[in-house]
Parts: sequence; C-alpha cells; structure tokens
Amino acid sequence: MQDKKFIEERKKDLLKQKKILEDELSMLATKQDDSYKAKFPSFGDKPEENELEVEMYDEDVDAEKKLERMLKETNEALKRIEEGRYGHCENCSEEIDSARLEAYPAATTCIKCSRR
Repeated sequence: MQDKKFIEERKKDLLKQKKILEDELSMLATKQDDSYKAKFPSFGDKPEENELEVEMYDEDVDAEKKLERMLKETNEALKRIEEGRYGHCENCSEEIDSARLEAYPAATTCIKCSRR
C-alpha cells in the first residue's frame, strides 16, 4: 500500500507535469474554455510560405492534441488523489505497483491490465 508521503510525492510530480504541459500548450495554442486550439502561423502570401504555414499548423495540431491528452490524464490523476482513489487499477482494482507510478504518475492501470 502506498503511504501518504509516496502519494504526496506523486502529486508534486503531477503538478510539475501539469505546469510544463500548460506552458507548452500556451506556446502553440490558445485556450478556449476547457480545450485548446492550435495557432495558425503567418509567414506571408507567397505559395511556398503558405505551404509552410499549413505544414507547421498540421504539426502543431498533432502536438496540441497529444499535449492536451497528457494534460487531461494528469488532471484526472490529480482528481483521483483528491478523491482517495489514486494508485488502484481501474480494471481490476488491484494496487498499481509503486515503480510504475513513479515512472508514470498518471497511470490508471496495473502492468498486467495494461498489456491486455
């Protein structure tokens, strides 16, 4: 069983991760309510500039979606801590191994269930 100190350390890890993700998102997207929208770059009106704008925008949309998903997972883990449900597998209810939570504090499943 994870003790309070272990859970507090994971909470600190998650809060640091949340800050990093929010900072990265703010560089490439604007926040709209509870979600983000990638910013469209503007380099000029020449065809090659327009092509580069679209290419960069596509990359930013992909990055924004990944970062937003990671932020959601982080926020959900913080919520589980507050509700006293942190550290238990959502599939089998067994305790998630401490090493897994140290490596990935937002984990929702034990190793066994994650391989299914």
